[in-house]
Amino acid sequence: MKRYWKYIKPYWGAFLLAPLLMLTEVFGEIMLPKLMSLIINNGVANRDTSYIIAVGGVMVVTAFVMAAGGIGAAYFSSKASICFSSDLRKGVLDKVQ
Repeated sequence: MKRYWKYIKPYWGAFLLAPLLMLTEVFGEIMLPKLMSLIINNGVANRDTSYIIAVGGVMVVTAFVMAAGGIGAAYFSSKASICFSSDLRKGVLDKVQ
């Protein structure tokens, strides 16, 4: 791992940001069923349309945050892996020549 650090170091931000954004998406995936159960148990059971709309709005915001997290995670993970592999390939080629 030590010998690869010089190739990872320029992209460490992307290497750290990708899993954090993925955790954001996973947290949203966990929250959506919980919010749906709140709508059913509290909103539908009590016929409280304002509660249903409020929690539904939270669900929509959660879905947008999840989408942003997923897109960001895909972008940063692909950027980090492509740049790392390109630099590694160049380093190996320089060493061989």
